[in-house]
Amino acid sequence: MKKAFALVLALVAVAAFAQTPSVSADATLTWGYDLDTDVHGFKNAYTADVTIPFAVADAEATGEGTYGYISLSGITFELFNDPTTGAATLGFNDTDADGYPATLEAKIISGPFYMMVYNFTELGFNKAADLKDGDVDLSALIDANLAGTELGFSNDTLSLGLVINSKGDWTANAQNEYAIGLNATFVAIADLLKINAGFAYDMLDASKGMGAYVTLPVTLADVVNGLTITPAFDLNLTSGAAALYDARVDVSLKLTEKDAKSAQSNVGLVVYYSDSDDDLELKVSFSEAEVGGFVPYLAASGAFEMYNLINGAAADWKASWSLSYKAMLDDTYYVKPYASGTLNSADLVTLTVGVDAFVIANTVFTAKYVSGDLTSTDAVVTNDKGDITFAAKITL
Repeated sequence: MKKAFALVLALVAVAAFAQTPSVSADATLTWGYDLDTDVHGFKNAYTADVTIPFAVADAEATGEGTYGYISLSGITFELFNDPTTGAATLGFNDTDADGYPATLEAKIISGPFYMMVYNFTELGFNKAADLKDGDVDLSALIDANLAGTELGFSNDTLSLGLVINSKGDWTANAQNEYAIGLNATFVAIADLLKINAGFAYDMLDASKGMGAYVTLPVTLADVVNGLTITPAFDLNLTSGAAALYDARVDVSLKLTEKDAKSAQSNVGLVVYYSDSDDDLELKVSFSEAEVGGFVPYLAASGAFEMYNLINGAAADWKASWSLSYKAMLDDTYYVKPYASGTLNSADLVTLTVGVDAFVIANTVFTAKYVSGDLTSTDAVVTNDKGDITFAAKITL
């Protein structure tokens, strides 16, 4: 009875507020061969979905002078069902295409000043993340970090927030533990230099954890078009232990742009140092997108990382690459070969090679080889030679 009532309510809501339902489906036939076990055979798979989206606008309550502000934005509200199962079961989705749910923000505002009511600001910092090891990660250092508030000031140039958090809510903070922190953002030069900094202190905790960070993203578009340099620094000052710090510099150069937020062709450099293991790490990378890059329909990427550059430990490195080209047969149909692989200083080598062919309506044919570790001599490993698959996928 309850299920029937819920279904009736859903149908009433659909009739009142829903948009036109969308239908999607695909079916794939795959024949695969395991080169290690000599096992082979077919596999049938499908997806089918009817989605009913609801048009829900962002909402907020605001005011003038001193007032309470609350907003709910980025709302997604959808019902969906697999119509092939024969079960009258409705599913529900409340995240957008990128997996993000709606955002709720509530605070008391008086001019440029504010007090956060929801949500609280976490005091764990890890702005200078490592490439492999040695990370001075402050996110676990401040454990009084479950709930709290922020008292702050914000305008176009400066944002400054005093954060006060507790280890538990008022019913569960048995030791009455609190942490205090400070976050600041200063726009030193508009569209050029922004300074972010923070400090946190576990003031009522036995470990007396204390940490700080600084980042300085510098956009040098007027000097070199598309160039951004971001230094970052983390500091760990725990009572009874030696101070630890790490630093990282990211350099990114957009060679062609899709829009203001994404690059279609990009080269990057990362340099990282950690005091915890006295190690310098380095990464260089590049990427070329299929659309909007230098060569139409060509996509490529590559990255090379090196570790233990100054600490005397054994040389350590890894590399990865990918390459594809969509050969258009006309405005719709294409053949797309692709390949990718990895290798490292431990002699790990992997390889993927394949081709997609869209040559008849609604259908993509795929032939693909995926290896395991091609250099492995470990008898326990059972997927070194890899798998070969051939598939046909029809999409509605």
